[in-house]
Amino acid sequence: MGCTQTELANVALGHLGEARILNIDEQSPQAEHCRRMWNLTRDGLLRQRHWNFALRLAFLSPLANAPAFGWGWAYQLPEDYLLAVELNSRRGGTSEARFEIIGNQLHCADCEARLQYVRRVEQTSLWDAAFCEAFCLKLASAIAPSITAAPGLAGDLRVEAERIMVKAFGPDNLETRPRAVLAQSASGYLNARFGYSSYPLPETSTEPAKTGPPVKAPAIALVTGSDGAQYTKTTFPDGTVRFQAVYETLP
Repeated sequence: MGCTQTELANVALGHLGEARILNIDEQSPQAEHCRRMWNLTRDGLLRQRHWNFALRLAFLSPLANAPAFGWGWAYQLPEDYLLAVELNSRRGGTSEARFEIIGNQLHCADCEARLQYVRRVEQTSLWDAAFCEAFCLKLASAIAPSITAAPGLAGDLRVEAERIMVKAFGPDNLETRPRAVLAQSASGYLNARFGYSSYPLPETSTEPAKTGPPVKAPAIALVTGSDGAQYTKTTFPDGTVRFQAVYETLP
């Protein structure tokens, strides 16, 4: 069973050394400050990462009017939408993404839209334990300037909240199918890295695709220095030479 709003508010107030409240809806200054920053803190924290408890899948409905330019289709976003994760199995925020969020609409070139997104979760009993911990710290940092004059306290609480989120990243990943983002064709990075042309042939061309020069492997040798110690000598294709000491492994 998850925590109630009042319980979470009291944890946040405890970080500030404040007395407990009896109900989040009471008229005390502490409860009023918590209510004022509650929604903003919750939605901001949800948007900061892909919390598993907040993920949802949806088929979006196309709108009658297509975008004015750039994309062929427009879709209405769900009312509880906060952050796009994947569209038609293509990850948002990567080079494979083929969509844009414009206002409360999603624009893309696909005639159907299967969206995975982070939703707004108002029911605190559904919140992940790590999210609750980070939320209380974030809420405390948000209301700190209105409640306490302790210098630097709000910043310290935000740093601690970030630490909790990094720590929570591991367990959340264990509950998610591993995903590999493959190198994309006509990648500017790969072209620059391996010396290929930045202008690939059209897909309809019958000419053989051009390939870059073969990548030479560095030459590695074991040498003895003037001090009698052994070193690995690595000679790179560009002529750069790097030495690294060889340490014996103790039994």
